[in-house]
Amino acid sequence: MAVLGSDIVRIRLRRAIAALGPLSAKRTKELEEQHRAIFGARED
Repeated sequence: MAVLGSDIVRIRLRRAIAALGPLSAKRTKELEEQHRAIFGARED
């Protein structure tokens, strides 16, 4: 049941993203800056 639950969540997220459409470059940059402020810089 846990596997089925994660598959359902994945499908719902994909449908939600498809319905909202892609993020603009400006919005993507804003979200990345917010993420960096909360979690710090990425370590590659």
